[in-house]
Amino acid sequence: MTETIEVRAFRGSDSVFLAWWHPTKINGCLGYSVSRRVNGGAATPLEAYVGFSTGRPVTPNPDGQPSTLWPYQRFTWTDFNPPANGTVEYLVVAIGGSPKAPAATDIASDWVSTVTPKSDTFTPFFNVGIVAARWFAEMAKDYPAEFDKLQKALAPSHDKSDADAGSANEALEEVLRKPMVKNGSATPTIGDELGGALAKQVKSLLDDAFADADMHVYLALFELSDGDVIDRLLKLKKRCHLILANGTHTGGRDENAEAAQALDAQVDIYRRMLKPAGTYAHNKFAVFVKKDRPVKVFTGSTNLTPHGLYTQVNNGLLVNVPDIAQAYYDEWNRLKAAGNETPPPPLPPAKEQYHFNGNGVSTSLFFSPHHLPKSQGADSPDLKYAASLIRGARQGILTLMLDPGWQGSLLQDIREQADADSSLYIRGVVNSDPTIHSRGDDPTAIGFLHGTEAVPSNYDIVVPAAQRASGKPILDALSRVGIVVVHSKVIVIDPLGDHPVVMTGSHNDGPKAAVINDDNLIIIENDRELALAYAINVISTFNHFWWRHNMAPPSARKNAKGNGSPVGGPAHLTSAHEWTGLDPTDAWQNKFFASGSEANEVRFWGISTRGLE
Repeated sequence: MTETIEVRAFRGSDSVFLAWWHPTKINGCLGYSVSRRVNGGAATPLEAYVGFSTGRPVTPNPDGQPSTLWPYQRFTWTDFNPPANGTVEYLVVAIGGSPKAPAATDIASDWVSTVTPKSDTFTPFFNVGIVAARWFAEMAKDYPAEFDKLQKALAPSHDKSDADAGSANEALEEVLRKPMVKNGSATPTIGDELGGALAKQVKSLLDDAFADADMHVYLALFELSDGDVIDRLLKLKKRCHLILANGTHTGGRDENAEAAQALDAQVDIYRRMLKPAGTYAHNKFAVFVKKDRPVKVFTGSTNLTPHGLYTQVNNGLLVNVPDIAQAYYDEWNRLKAAGNETPPPPLPPAKEQYHFNGNGVSTSLFFSPHHLPKSQGADSPDLKYAASLIRGARQGILTLMLDPGWQGSLLQDIREQADADSSLYIRGVVNSDPTIHSRGDDPTAIGFLHGTEAVPSNYDIVVPAAQRASGKPILDALSRVGIVVVHSKVIVIDPLGDHPVVMTGSHNDGPKAAVINDDNLIIIENDRELALAYAINVISTFNHFWWRHNMAPPSARKNAKGNGSPVGGPAHLTSAHEWTGLDPTDAWQNKFFASGSEANEVRFWGISTRGLE
């Protein structure tokens, strides 16, 4: 009888994540091929980019080979280029033979259709936001003058003047408006590709509000500079009610001065100019109010700037629950009344925390800053509640973070939980992880969470090699040099377990967000579809950057140093993994069956690891 392979295929916003399992080690198995078909048509093998080992550090093949020739020696894979339309199915087959002549065996899965998670109440939106991709390098070739102008506008200074920032935004928007196919159709544009569903939804929400004469929009924004968004706010006129911060206000400058000038007297605008430096009015939410009744709210991690919408990994969450929208609306009014005072004084009925229940789903909402000193930030209600959920993880945790800090942060809680329970499946990308670099404030620091390990990386690794000038560091041609690759703030716990959890919002997951900045954190429990949607997005982002990290030359990885400063952290800190390519024998399977711990990944994704249980 033909042996079968269990497969699950999860559709994300721009990728499909696959997990599979066979209950026993297969003698002579060199790995697995994955094939795709659309609407029952011809099967096409997915490509692989690393061949069998030559004994030297691995380098990726730029052209790739079908996975029938270079099989995947693992039980998960991400298809980063699935067709946008049609019924998409996948087939997984065990590959035998020899490295020089791989051959399919009769051990295979059935054809499996993709599953797209869909929550009844909450709708997440994601951009692509990754410029470290081959297609982007091809765009640079098609539009050399525009990309050259953009690089000159962005580099080399990290501290831009207002004029510099304005010219950089103009240069970026010029690139984003270019069609993907030069001299072809005007759409899709580069911006359409990078902005994905997230940028489209932001514009759609504002367009729909304009079309409904009874709809008003109440926004609290940290940064605003995207021209398309500003144009839509101007169309709303006095139905746009905006609290606009002063951004990062480095050196006392107002980062949003140009947007404020464009909107002044045209919309209902209030400025929230916080001091001192490092204290931010950091919210990014919009409440939609019809006939004085809040009906929905849009929150998440996304600043309404060209970078935030298009060139940083970000998320947005549409909440169609009037009670939750009311809570955000009450907070908007509290911030308006506070002016430039921080923490904002109480203004009932606004509260610093809310808990809602409905249809088996619970939602906890926290508005900061909470009235505690930073030294007690870990005792703030948002961090305490989030930490308790992290300690309750049973299958695993996925996360994307930006600058959470260490002491008292949720990063610390995740790392310590990984140490306490090595069976947990932990994956994450942390932009500016203070525990793994020699300078805790290094803005180019990229860290990976990989089980109990914290793996250091840097921009010279994760930014596209096509942007490297001879003898110089890589310049990111779209994000400001050395600032942000991952801007999303997401924690997902046990998405397919008994207690799935999603945490997101503007909150950076540390004490500064809890007790110094204006921020919001929304925690949704027991909405499996929502948790799964976020999990797919996080693992897609992780796999993209983890691949780049592992494909980097050893000389580059040596520059990704572990932390030599006194910042604390668990002991499991590793240097970059070395890999010499595919194992030419079936021994690659041993680690998955020796103790079962390597199989935690497929268990996390709902696969029954028969043979290990």
